[in-house]
Amino acid sequence: MNTRFYYMAKGDGFGSSFTAVLLDLETGETKEEATSYRNGQTLVAAMDERFQGEATRLSPKHFQRQADIRRPHSPEMLALLEKNNVPNTNDNLVECYVYGSKHRPYNHVDLRSIQGEYRLIQSDRDRLSSTIGKGYYTFVVMLEIQLMTVEEQERYELDLVSGPGLNTKGNK
Repeated sequence: MNTRFYYMAKGDGFGSSFTAVLLDLETGETKEEATSYRNGQTLVAAMDERFQGEATRLSPKHFQRQADIRRPHSPEMLALLEKNNVPNTNDNLVECYVYGSKHRPYNHVDLRSIQGEYRLIQSDRDRLSSTIGKGYYTFVVMLEIQLMTVEEQERYELDLVSGPGLNTKGNK
């Protein structure tokens, strides 16, 4: 089943119109539908009809998480991972998820309750370009294509920076 994800956005202007924001499962990009619906019920019915029941409505927060886990590593992130000897199990693709801490640097003692194997990369937060994400003190690299739990991510105030992209077994 090829489920599509969307959320309802309240339209701009007068009245209460709604639009659907869709996640393209092939590219990981989001796009807003051009069509406006007069209420949420008509939007949900239109999505069900269009995608023949294979569309899943998510909250904006859960929709963003689905978009984030499909964001592939930038060339600069791949170089940073290679420089720090992160195992590369595929010729051109590092199969891991990278989280970043903007609030403070972390060490292994700070993160002892994280489940799964991970590696820490300390960064020079002011020198990184925007393709990686300026302002991160520490990158937490989850190995073995394993996502951190939402609870762990919130507890340590970590942002999902990038992942292996769409063409790996752990990201479907």
